[in-house]
Amino acid sequence: MSGVGPIGGLYSALMNARHERVFVLACDMPHLDPRILTLLLEHGESELVVPRWRNGYLEPLCSLYSKTQAPLLREMMDSGVLKISRLFPEVEKSEFPVIDDWIEEGLISKDCFLNMNEMRDYRE
Repeated sequence: MSGVGPIGGLYSALMNARHERVFVLACDMPHLDPRILTLLLEHGESELVVPRWRNGYLEPLCSLYSKTQAPLLREMMDSGVLKISRLFPEVEKSEFPVIDDWIEEGLISKDCFLNMNEMRDYRE
């Protein structure tokens, strides 16, 4: 679905997925630590797994979603609600593991969630 931002991409991915759960990853995360997928999959019973920082910031574009959420996303878009995080309270089986803990335990690299959005990001 075009013209609605990331929520449209998420909706399309869920509608066309061959499997029940989908790992969603933003294209601007060049240092993604592949171990993140294993950590997300450890939450096997959850329909939604969104990593979060201790400060409350969420990483919805490096998360696991269930195909069951596609109708909710469609309703949101039809209502003009385009922020993915508005979906989260609607999903009963959801988990928000803490990224800082994973980094402190050496389970993922500290640069795992680094975004490259601007030229200065590339220079750094």
